[in-house]
Amino acid sequence: MKTTFRQGDCIVFEPLAGTRRPAPGDVVLFRSRPDPGIDTVHRVVSVNGENLVLRGDDNPSGETETVPLRDVLGRVTAVERNGRRFPVAGGAAGSLWAGFVSREGIPRRFLGALYGLLRRSRLLRLLWRPGLEAVRTEADPPGVYRLLSSGRVIGRWCPGRGILLLRKPWDLVVTAADCPDQP
Repeated sequence: MKTTFRQGDCIVFEPLAGTRRPAPGDVVLFRSRPDPGIDTVHRVVSVNGENLVLRGDDNPSGETETVPLRDVLGRVTAVERNGRRFPVAGGAAGSLWAGFVSREGIPRRFLGALYGLLRRSRLLRLLWRPGLEAVRTEADPPGVYRLLSSGRVIGRWCPGRGILLLRKPWDLVVTAADCPDQP
């Protein structure tokens, strides 16, 4: 649920007693079966009688969990972050939000495809050419170098095997040809 919540957030929930039953799209807090001492937050995918089918917003679509309604502690209504309270979308709006932010959501797929197209085109190289420095440290295996740009580690380079691993967004502009031959 890290696309909806961040580390350090305070989750506000209302107990289910006396309120409507959870519906698809609602976010619920429930007692985890494998470890009863841990409470978990997931979004409702469907309701099957006295059971809820749940999935976290970041989990793949096939990764669901069925939880008895008696294990649900409440419906999450808001999150408090940095002294401010934000509502948490539930119902149809929550389902739409989950589809938007999920790993398999259309925006992520679209942006991933756009990023790949930008990487293959090498258009960004016309505007940005970072200076590179290759450094070997004691922690690195033999023949592997850290690539630095402005003192920041941006990737690893193994010239003997022609392997170049880069962080984003440097993978858009740096190629093996840009790396120093003899660090």
